[in-house]
Amino acid sequence: MSGVKITGLRENIAAMKKAGVEVADLKEAFAPISDKAAAQARALAPRRSGRLAGNVRASRRQNAAVITVGGARVYYARYVHFGSVHNPRPVPFMFQAVDALARSGWIEDAVERGLTVALRRAGL
Repeated sequence: MSGVKITGLRENIAAMKKAGVEVADLKEAFAPISDKAAAQARALAPRRSGRLAGNVRASRRQNAAVITVGGARVYYARYVHFGSVHNPRPVPFMFQAVDALARSGWIEDAVERGLTVALRRAGL
């Protein structure tokens, strides 16, 4: 599994919530990260019909940025991404998208900017 883990983030967010930071502001802090990662994954997704790329979704949470792909109509997303017996060459486009953003340092900067805005809105 690919991703970026920021040590102490959950504890800091819990402390921010106790200090009066709104959950909506925290979700808004992570929105640009999930949106950019989803856009990057869409661009890297292999295309036949475009359905796979069109099914990449960004999710807003109060302590994470999450992107997902797949569902009933795009059940094959995991087989494209991870490979299978019938598809021996995986195309890990989701991992590649997150890794590219992580290597650039953009994710850490975006978390810092977003949390700073949330703290300022709470008057802290």
